[in-house]
Amino acid sequence: MRVILVEDDDVAAQLTEMYFSKLGFSDDVDRTYRIKPFEHLINTNKYDVAIVDYHLQVFDAPDFIKLIKGSKINSRIPIIVISHELSLDEERQVKAFGVHYIRRPDNYEIFVELIMKHLRMMN
Repeated sequence: MRVILVEDDDVAAQLTEMYFSKLGFSDDVDRTYRIKPFEHLINTNKYDVAIVDYHLQVFDAPDFIKLIKGSKINSRIPIIVISHELSLDEERQVKAFGVHYIRRPDNYEIFVELIMKHLRMMN
């Protein structure tokens, strides 16, 4: 499974990648949190899922979701938005995009299990 991970927190990204590695796809995770590199990746590589942290340093999840949905090769991939907490407006926005939201638990093993559960439900 090929994953694009949009995460600006290095520790969170490393933990997520470590748990994905335990599931056997560590080499298939591309990570960025900047628009230009993301735009290149999403329009060059085929992914099976996008995992996007909602709150980032400069851009937020909706900016990345729009790029995914506009991609010729990735417009139909499952998108999972992650965050410790979203406001009601942010939750409505995520729902309007038709993407899944996972409230990020502090336990990364549970977090990756939640991602896998959502992927099974989407397929």
